[in-house]
Amino acid sequence: MVSKKRSLRRWSGILLAYILVFTMPIFAFAEGGKAADPIKVFMTISDQGMIASDNDGQPMAWREVTVEDLDSSGDFTFYEALVAAHKAYNKAAGFEVDDTSGWVNSLWSKAANAASYSFLRNDQATPVVTKELISAGDHLEASVNQDFDFYADWASAFDIYTKEVNVGESFSLTLKGFQAMSINAPAPAEGVNIGIINNGKFEKINNAVTDKNGTATLSFDKAGTYVVTAQGAARDLIKSESWGPFTDCGVDKEGKTIFGLENYSTNEKKIGYTKTNYGTGPYPYEELEWVDSTAYVASEFNQGFLMYSGDILKNCPLIAPCCVVTVKEKTSISGATVTAKNQTYTGKALTPAVTVEMNGKTLVKDTDYTVAYSNNKDAGTAKITVTGKGGYKDTASGKFVINKAAQKMKVTKKTFKVKAKAIKNKPKTIKPAKLITVKKATGKKTYVVKPYGKKAKKVLKCSKTKVIVKKGTKRGNYKVKITVKAAGNKNYKAKTKTVISTIKVVK
Repeated sequence: MVSKKRSLRRWSGILLAYILVFTMPIFAFAEGGKAADPIKVFMTISDQGMIASDNDGQPMAWREVTVEDLDSSGDFTFYEALVAAHKAYNKAAGFEVDDTSGWVNSLWSKAANAASYSFLRNDQATPVVTKELISAGDHLEASVNQDFDFYADWASAFDIYTKEVNVGESFSLTLKGFQAMSINAPAPAEGVNIGIINNGKFEKINNAVTDKNGTATLSFDKAGTYVVTAQGAARDLIKSESWGPFTDCGVDKEGKTIFGLENYSTNEKKIGYTKTNYGTGPYPYEELEWVDSTAYVASEFNQGFLMYSGDILKNCPLIAPCCVVTVKEKTSISGATVTAKNQTYTGKALTPAVTVEMNGKTLVKDTDYTVAYSNNKDAGTAKITVTGKGGYKDTASGKFVINKAAQKMKVTKKTFKVKAKAIKNKPKTIKPAKLITVKKATGKKTYVVKPYGKKAKKVLKCSKTKVIVKKGTKRGNYKVKITVKAAGNKNYKAKTKTVISTIKVVK
């Protein structure tokens, strides 16, 4: 039977490594120089999976702590931060550290004989707080743990510590973690309830449960400050090399080493087995059953399948994470000034860029508001309606002018021929439309026709609707000045064009 020696070797080896490195007195390296100016860090205290409360009953989540350089070393340690946090929010006597080893004897007034602890700096585990240097702005977390058997409390953390959102705005948090006594990379925590701290208790948020990526989506319908946390456990593998009571407990009938639990106070052992064959593991902790080693006879055992390693799968209790969420009431956008540049009719709906200003601030489209237009096709006054979004609510309106477009009317002069014999005994009446070509005119067309030149004035009589060539007019070219006006309509301006056409009297 080598189980006791093997277990003690594993535990004592770990302890010896820490003792050799960390048994210097707390201030052994203090230089006794001038103390550095205090720094500010943020402290979170987890008490058996719950965010702890301060002396006033407020949650100890992301609380600002002013840390002093107690030993005038020029540096700051996690220890000094914990001293400051207890003075400010708990009581000075609630935190005790062994002067020689640096091990914590009491945290948040919970003595070590009734608790175990974990400490994290920026989500990284640290074993001895007296030697862990910190910097301004660090997030420090201290935990009174839950798991006294396997020391498998899970150091969990959200991807952000603080968040600012608006009422009704959805956002996501991702929860990851690792066994605080291991050096594993963070893994997603699936199936964990997300909630808030309300009067010192965990209050679950409806439907806020982490998915396979550790992500949950939530929102708040009232303004305020909320301490968001998580409660539950993470399924994880605990290796036989990790801290814990599993050890070898003898051999089976084939001489293979078997494992079980050892009580280090009484040296009593219980051999583990399962009803399902898991080979060399890992073994679901909930399925393990036990037989006292003193009653175990290898050749007679037939209750199930023995453990051949100390590797187990277990629900590891979470060290409470935190994210302080500030929820702001939306600001009414109704007092905003909404402007846009005037436009010119194109035949299509016009949607010019909009500027929305409020209290000297220019708001951002699709972040602070959305835009809708009406009466924005024909010439006239178009309406703009902006609707608040994100941190804004309600609506505001503005307008812009759609000006009439210029006409593209084209007027081309023509030469109209009249035979002399046709007007020998009678005059010739010609409509203005025969003397010009008009294209792309909009609206009613009117004409002003006048003889052009002395020669024409003698033989031509003109009105708005006709040109009369006097009888007996001799052969030659006679000029006519014609002014065409297109009246336009609701979308096009009026346009006037003048040309000189020719009436040619031929043989």
